Amino acid sequence: MAEFLITTRLLFCPPNDFGHYEPEDYIQLCKATPIARDALPEYFFNCRHSLELVPPVLYLGWTIGSEADFAEFLRKYDPKLLSFDPTTGELTTSSLFSIHCALRKRFNVSGAMAKLLDVTPVLNEHGEEVWAITVGCNYAPGVRLPDGLIEKIGQAIDKDEPSWWLDQSGWYWQPGDDTEEMYLAQQGKLLIAPHVH
Repeated sequence: MAEFLITTRLLFCPPNDFGHYEPEDYIQLCKATPIARDALPEYFFNCRHSLELVPPVLYLGWTIGSEADFAEFLRKYDPKLLSFDPTTGELTTSSLFSIHCALRKRFNVSGAMAKLLDVTPVLNEHGEEVWAITVGCNYAPGVRLPDGLIEKIGQAIDKDEPSWWLDQSGWYWQPGDDTEEMYLAQQGKLLIAPHVH
């Protein structure tokens, strides 16, 4: 994996010359985002775990911001969806689930496509974890919301064209299941995943 990543220089490969990730590399890698909707290289859509190298997870959508920003968004979008944990003061999981369901219902999205319309934590261009409303994922290349529907969702939430954002935990390339690197990692002889922030 190390040699392949160093020689190919794929987008989001380790920023050092060692061929592996350091725990804080995501901060530097996130500077390459957002990526325009139609500009994500094709190799990000080949996500079979039988490959030698599996790409990072990216979501197509709009960033809303921090939890406080997301709460403010819910106040404007539909205040009934807003609920806070009385002990921590944080947004409840039911708030996230409610907006998720409300968006699906409002835009009549169901079946396989319903999984694409979601509320997801992503990394912004500064490497900060933020909430996003997502309408696609590179790990679901065969399923896509219609362009007209994506535009309607963007208009409804007061956002322009969606962009690609790195997943907050799957932001790095990793070896496929049947590779020597994965075998060594399973034996504890190779660290694949950087220590997550």
